[in-house]
Amino acid sequence: MEIRKVQETGKGTLFTTLPKGWCRKYTIAKGAALSLEVKEDGTLLIYPFKKEEPASKITCFFEHDKPTEVTENVIGAYLLGYTLIEVISKDSLNIEEREEIREAVS
Repeated sequence: MEIRKVQETGKGTLFTTLPKGWCRKYTIAKGAALSLEVKEDGTLLIYPFKKEEPASKITCFFEHDKPTEVTENVIGAYLLGYTLIEVISKDSLNIEEREEIREAVS
């Protein structure tokens, strides 16, 4: 087991470094994506991100009582490599809701 210190950037973001040998073994380089999983006991698991070829289109459902959820889903779909992300809702989206989604992807 290795121990790493937690550091802080100027704006308060916390970070730590990854073992160089592990990065070499799994070809992790600067800018690489990693998968993080938080267990119930607080354990944080880090996996090399294996990009599978997803379908190029995904649909995200917008619920007016959960407006930030669709933004998170759109960003997640983008990071997973989807090229066409469709957002649908039971009711029409107002201008503010549309703008929030646009800002998430720009």
